[in-house]
Amino acid sequence: MDQSVIDEIENLRKNNTERLRIMAARTGEIAEEVLENMDRSDLLKAVAESNVKKREAQRDTTERHMTEAEIHLEIKRMEIEGKRMEMEMETRCRVCASA
Repeated sequence: MDQSVIDEIENLRKNNTERLRIMAARTGEIAEEVLENMDRSDLLKAVAESNVKKREAQRDTTERHMTEAEIHLEIKRMEIEGKRMEMEMETRCRVCASA
């Protein structure tokens, strides 16, 4: 079992069994009939695994959005640099033309 799941189980231990059953039901990953027959340790594991997967998915989404933001920022930097170079070339052309 993954250490993050073990840590999550420790965080969930303070919840009573019925609360764990409700949390497990909210994940939508386990059929109601199965939930009714699960013991406390199985509920802890199921909820912990679901919570860890959810956090990892959120982290992946955040990282992807950050990467997209970084790409947009780099594009803006390149556009600004291109405009700066155009202005520099125009200035040089004017200087050469007036000489």
